[in-house]
Amino acid sequence: PSEQHLRGVRDGLPAIYEQLGRHGAPATWYVSGEIVPLIGGELREALSRGDELNSHAYTHRRLPELPDAELDDEIGRSKAVLEEALGRPVHGFRAPQARIPVGLHRRLAAHGYRYDSSVFRGTMPTRFRNFDVPVQPFREGDIWEVPVSKLPTFPQAMGLMWVDWYGLSTLRAAGKLSGWPELVHLYMHPFDVIPAYPMQGIPRGARLWYRRRPGSVLRTLHRLLSWLSGAGYRFTTTSGVVKRAGEELSAQRIDRSILSNPADVRDKRQ
Repeated sequence: PSEQHLRGVRDGLPAIYEQLGRHGAPATWYVSGEIVPLIGGELREALSRGDELNSHAYTHRRLPELPDAELDDEIGRSKAVLEEALGRPVHGFRAPQARIPVGLHRRLAAHGYRYDSSVFRGTMPTRFRNFDVPVQPFREGDIWEVPVSKLPTFPQAMGLMWVDWYGLSTLRAAGKLSGWPELVHLYMHPFDVIPAYPMQGIPRGARLWYRRRPGSVLRTLHRLLSWLSGAGYRFTTTSGVVKRAGEELSAQRIDRSILSNPADVRDKRQ
């Protein structure tokens, strides 16, 4: 990757951190393994903020198009590179462009991951159409899946770019009809907030977005975080969501056990 393609990290992250810091909001970042040696300072700053760092594969290629050996290398190599740089385990994964290869959860479990966040509710042309996936985290074998939320009423997944595009006021009004989810899982990219991002390789339909004024995106992020906080939402990392989901699942299993073993419950109460 060139320095031009790292401008999102160099210039975008500090601007995002300023907004997140104003609201005491940690973030979960999904990092491509190939850029890890180039962003050591940014990784250390993320850790100092209490953010979480996870794998975004190694080269950001389309995983469903890769042969099995290359696919496993993308998944395993990115985890190893990150863990060596961070000095701590990496538990989460997100597939580049939300393009999910067959058997992803099985492969992630084999490489020691605990959760995935590659499923986006809603739709994006050529990438995904997911209107029937659960709102809350769910299990796929040994892996927790933490879906990205969908916008109220509108069909897109809840990305900062879409919130800015429609406008928070419009989405709040739409939410009065369809409701906001209990878990609001927002995604964004550092390059969303910088101007003059390279147009090479960006689909024609998306170029208008990357040429708009970036200041509006940061204002939208601030307004969104302010509104969510005022509405009673609390900010956490994706692993925090997984931990809570695991605790709730354990509680449900205990409840079922109590219902199916009333005699044991009576014995424990005596």
